[in-house]
Amino acid sequence: MLWFSKKKEINPDETVFERYKTDFGIFSKNRFPVLDENGYSTAIKKGGYQLSLFRKNIFSWVPASMFQYRDFMIESEFEFHKNNPHSAFGFIFRFVNNENFYFFLISNHGMFRFDVLFNGTPLHLVEWTASEHLLEGKNTIRIIAHSDHFSFFANDEWIAEIDDEKLFSGRVGIAGQNYDEADEAGFQINDFVVESRSIEVEKAFYRWVKYVPVEPVARIGLAKTLFGQGNFSNAAILLKKALKNDPENIDAALLYSECCINLRLYSEAFNCIENFLQGNPFHLEARLEKANLFYLQNRFSEAKEYIKSIITDIKDSATLWNLLGNTEYALGNWKEADSAYSAAAKISPAIPLYHINRAHTAEQLGDIDTACTCYVTAAHYLFENESYDELESVISVVLRYKPESDEAKALQAKMLFHEEKYEQSRPLLEKLAAKNIADSGVYYLLGLFFIKENRRSEALAFLEKAAGLDPEYPLYVWRLAENKRLLGREYVTEIEQAKKLAPDDPWVNNLFGLYYIDQTNLKKAEEHLTLSFEKMPHEADIIINLSEVYFLQGKTAEALELLDRSIEKHMAARLYNQRGNIHVRTNEYDSAVADYELAIRQEPRNPLYRENCAAACIEADQYTRANELLVALVDDAPSAPVFNLLGNLASIRGEFKRAEASFQEALALSPDDPQIKTNLAAFYTDKLAYTQARELVSGVLAHHPDYAPALKLQNAIRKRFETEILCSACNRQWWVPLNPGPQELGKIVGEPPAEAPAGKCPSCGKIYCIGCAQAHLRDKRFVCPDCDEPLKLPDDSLKYLLKEYIGKQLADNPPEKKDSRPLFRPKS
Repeated sequence: MLWFSKKKEINPDETVFERYKTDFGIFSKNRFPVLDENGYSTAIKKGGYQLSLFRKNIFSWVPASMFQYRDFMIESEFEFHKNNPHSAFGFIFRFVNNENFYFFLISNHGMFRFDVLFNGTPLHLVEWTASEHLLEGKNTIRIIAHSDHFSFFANDEWIAEIDDEKLFSGRVGIAGQNYDEADEAGFQINDFVVESRSIEVEKAFYRWVKYVPVEPVARIGLAKTLFGQGNFSNAAILLKKALKNDPENIDAALLYSECCINLRLYSEAFNCIENFLQGNPFHLEARLEKANLFYLQNRFSEAKEYIKSIITDIKDSATLWNLLGNTEYALGNWKEADSAYSAAAKISPAIPLYHINRAHTAEQLGDIDTACTCYVTAAHYLFENESYDELESVISVVLRYKPESDEAKALQAKMLFHEEKYEQSRPLLEKLAAKNIADSGVYYLLGLFFIKENRRSEALAFLEKAAGLDPEYPLYVWRLAENKRLLGREYVTEIEQAKKLAPDDPWVNNLFGLYYIDQTNLKKAEEHLTLSFEKMPHEADIIINLSEVYFLQGKTAEALELLDRSIEKHMAARLYNQRGNIHVRTNEYDSAVADYELAIRQEPRNPLYRENCAAACIEADQYTRANELLVALVDDAPSAPVFNLLGNLASIRGEFKRAEASFQEALALSPDDPQIKTNLAAFYTDKLAYTQARELVSGVLAHHPDYAPALKLQNAIRKRFETEILCSACNRQWWVPLNPGPQELGKIVGEPPAEAPAGKCPSCGKIYCIGCAQAHLRDKRFVCPDCDEPLKLPDDSLKYLLKEYIGKQLADNPPEKKDSRPLFRPKS
């Protein structure tokens, strides 16, 4: 009888202690899955395991299919694909799930980083750090995880180590990151080894971490990264190790001292600097650090004595003068402190701290005027640096001493504006402007308030005042030019001045581009907008303007290509809207609808995008969606264009009462809009309401004689409802209804206008206007110049015309009104 052993079931989540190795060959055991996912794929090709990324700004990771490890050593050779864009490849470990794992990445720019994703939150353990040991071609990476300690090696050289205790076991795997240079990036690992047997890991840890020498420069480079992250403890550990091997390294000594200061280990920092100065007694930065450490340890007398012994050699150091001021202040020597702070402020006037320190000293001396002057000086620099918290406290001190200080109030108003506390800022600005304060910023910000409220005419005076007070500041001149342009005013002087002051400023060049568009000089417009785009390739306004110039020049493909590229990077709603606008103008209405829908998806409440989409939907015969958008707009943002579109849609769908009501509502909101009047006239034309249609079109053309849609509709009305009459002498043209109906003239009083019809010859049938017939009178009657027959008005068309002219003449020149009240009569 044969007995077969049952195959052992494998638990993929088991924690194992093994040595696993694969070279991804035919006979190798492979634990890495072959995937084809959205944005990335993996495959075994050319003797390696490949990860391919197919999208910009994608980070993908692939854990091995089985087993967890606690302490381990990973060894693997990898390479970037040729011509890779900016990208990074690396390894994941202690992978618990997609929200908890460590990952170590190496970029093809010679840098590395180490992070942990903990409960879905990425935490930076080591940010991007350069290493000379990372090669352009193949790299062999070694990672040792020993309890909470991680160490990293590239090509057998130490590059990093750090402690972290968030995760203690999990799977291993690979990861890749593509950035925004190109759509595709690829990587390959040629082999992969993981050693998790306890004794072997321990041996590797002691060999590589404890005994293999590390170049001090590598530790210092990592320490600088950690110091920048605020990880002073780990940075200090690395620097202490570096100084053990290279005690004369000033970079390490100074950075170690700064770490100790941040950790409040002042005596440790002092000893480090003292040891360094024994071999380098005249080193400038070390001497400054020693003086600072005397002060930090409250050894003020020693600090003063030491500073005075070195200040003659370092007399141009504002830091040292300020430190001397701090020391004298601590000793209660106010005048000496003031002198030292003054020297520091003179050397580096743009540093607010020196002016604040001097103000404190002036307060101790009882010199409030000097204190306020120093505080205000500091406040200006704090405002420029956007240090608003500190600025607020400084201003409050000045206003406590001098409540009527306009300079302090101006700074306070500007600070509130920049903090978007507009309701507090505006009253202050208005009061200061009423006092005619000589601060250009006050008037500029008031101008911005009016611009925001679409009151540009009122903004103009404030912008002119700001530019007048500070004519060399390009922002003020540019804003004034822009405002004048939008008001339809002449702005050439201002835009040329702005260009002179800031020739490379992208917003100045953008405005110059718009200026040349207004002048129809599209080549010049393209030149300036291209300069602007090169400086600010991510700014939607500039992208839109440049695409518009391309389109106006007939470069539709270039315009769309620019928008496509920009949308890939930003996906801004305004860019989708502009692309939709171009599709509308090329009659590609379905594409326009798709773009407007993308814009709406990003900004669902924006009425412009919804209105544009509704208009495109009507052209694309998507009436249901158009109606849905317009009905929502009537509720959310009713406007004349919305009701106008609703009228057009209702006309198409045969909803005539709704169409007329919508057009009338649009006219009520915008009574002089020629488009709405023309659309309503077209509606009346279709409904055979000749009189209303004719009156509306005539009204439009009276104010807009070249308005093409009205002219086209007028011709259509004439062909459909009217007949043409010509004066036989001057070819004056009249249009009258095909059937004007019976016309009764009655008695004509006064003299009709020259352009009115004089009559028709009963013999030859020729018609003349009064202007031409005046030369042929007999017995005060118009006669035909050819037949000498009196002209008559035999048909209703001529009578209709004459009545129209007389009626218009009476409307323009009404007769004098007479008193119609009965005379007063006494009672009988």
